[in-house]
Amino acid sequence: MTETTKRCKLSSTPYGPKLDAGHLQRLVSSFSFPAYAIIERFSGISFDKINKNEELPSGWQTAFAGRIFNEAQEFRWIADGSAFQAWTIKDDEDLQGPYEKVSRRYYLYGTWKDNKFSESTVHRANLNYPLQGTPSDHDRAYIDVLLYRQAMPLKWPEEETSIRDLLNQPAVAAHRFVTFAFGRDK
Repeated sequence: MTETTKRCKLSSTPYGPKLDAGHLQRLVSSFSFPAYAIIERFSGISFDKINKNEELPSGWQTAFAGRIFNEAQEFRWIADGSAFQAWTIKDDEDLQGPYEKVSRRYYLYGTWKDNKFSESTVHRANLNYPLQGTPSDHDRAYIDVLLYRQAMPLKWPEEETSIRDLLNQPAVAAHRFVTFAFGRDK
């Protein structure tokens, strides 16, 4: 993923206030596929690829958090007792939009060797990433991520306090995962 910055509008749609497992499954089934899933449980984390008409990966009901993502959007949920809170994040390119989206690449644990990803510092880690193709020796898996940050205004205000308020914003307003892939920096 190359370094790009584009202005956009960001939309985040919350669902709830609390959803049961059946409602969460119905929301996921309306997602555009194929997609990737990350399911976080106290016993471990799993990475999966999901195609249309497939169920969520097994054990998602016992997860404390999860996300399903692709190039178009991300759907996240967190457990809240026996219910879930959920929301989607997506963007629309807009030259007048209040945010800039910036692409970043984050490498995951493990290098490819002997037909598997392994990491010497994480001995019992299950590093099964849902990748297309076969990596070469020493390739690393990574996640491409879009970061959203407040864009500089097209027209600056004249009042000092308004300028200060614009500049005193978090560096990242939101983020969403885009895809899994593998490779290495050369």
